Amino acid sequence: IKECVVHGIAADDYDAGCQALKAGLDMDMGTSIYKNHLAEAVSRHDLDLTVLDTAVRRVLTVKAWLGLFDNPYVPEELIAQNDSLADSHVALTLEAALKSIVLLKNQNQVLPLAKKTRISLVGSLAGSKDEIIGAWAMSYQNKDCVSILDGLQQAGSDVSWYPCGGPEGELNEDEINQAGQNGDVIVAVVGELVSMSGEAASRANIELPGRQRELLQKLTAFGKPVIGILMNGRPLALSWEAEHLDALIEAWQLGIRMGSAVAQVLFGDFNPQGRLSASFPAVVGQCPVYYNHMKTGRPSSKSKFTSRYIDAPTEALYPFGYGLSYTAFAYSDLTVKESADRLTIRITVKNTGERRGVETAQFYLQDVTGSLVRPVKELKGYAQITLDPSEEQSITFDLLKANMGFYDNNGVYRLEDGEFTIHAGPNSRETLQATCWIKF
Repeated sequence: IKECVVHGIAADDYDAGCQALKAGLDMDMGTSIYKNHLAEAVSRHDLDLTVLDTAVRRVLTVKAWLGLFDNPYVPEELIAQNDSLADSHVALTLEAALKSIVLLKNQNQVLPLAKKTRISLVGSLAGSKDEIIGAWAMSYQNKDCVSILDGLQQAGSDVSWYPCGGPEGELNEDEINQAGQNGDVIVAVVGELVSMSGEAASRANIELPGRQRELLQKLTAFGKPVIGILMNGRPLALSWEAEHLDALIEAWQLGIRMGSAVAQVLFGDFNPQGRLSASFPAVVGQCPVYYNHMKTGRPSSKSKFTSRYIDAPTEALYPFGYGLSYTAFAYSDLTVKESADRLTIRITVKNTGERRGVETAQFYLQDVTGSLVRPVKELKGYAQITLDPSEEQSITFDLLKANMGFYDNNGVYRLEDGEFTIHAGPNSRETLQATCWIKF
């Protein structure tokens, strides 16, 4: 409610309270505007008492539905239950964390690591039980949290932790030198603090905050494999990291079992299968960058205009839907068959690697010409399959013609005859294509 004053909708708290209640906002969360001003507003006839009565009646009705008048207090046994987590909930947390991890780079198959590998674990974030939780997570206890350091230790690995530095503060040169000299492999956990992302936490520069890139530069100078583990709540600009690190894992802020999930991925107990839900820019100046942008008025060419910028690429560093695996997949034989109400899209996916893995095949649509400019592609569906080495499978996806339209500027849904391009592949960039002419 108070934001009405900040944004200029209301003159002051008194005015904001009157406007909000009249608009149907029955409760005031986070301020005391109703408490401080509604009685006065009624007495001054700026607010009709019936409006206040209606709001109170609705609030009391909900409380009655919830049984709060019959049982207004939380039983002590339920309070005690909150001190321990259900095993099924913890298992689901771990599963969600595992499936959310995205492998961005794995040069020369440096991953997975052998358990006997001597690991120098670097970064203050690696030992944190708080930063793994993410923004707006209020009720957790450290005793339930597995940091990345905890996860590696519990996995039985030979790991030594060197905090060295983090998103804030200075670097510890002695710890950096010890990390570089003592380990066979350096695993550097870098990223953001919880307070650096989420509500009211925008950043103008979305490269690694603080001196973390400098830390990575010092670590790569030792000539040993450096694996980057990202702990962040937003896409980051990671061009230097993508070029110079041997492997890069997007691990986000995955909750209480983050450390266990990261350890399972590092040691190959779980083959990563996550996909990016947003494009990662090559440089900050690209933003906003997203896969379903409109066709540009300055298309790239092989002459002067090679991009929208003279000093940055057009495409994202890592596109929407991107994610690697410890195995490899090949796509072939894309076909599109039209029937009365749908397009039946078929593509073959083969596991060309040496490990069993999960692949997420993605299907995109491009409306080549429309009465309004259309995106270069739009995600229309996906299929997730599990394949053994050398196994291949044909995937079928039905795209209903009713879902091939768009809303015009008047809010009218339009299905327009014309040429359409079907894209199918492992992400929004690397796709096979087929073109068809559709008459609705």
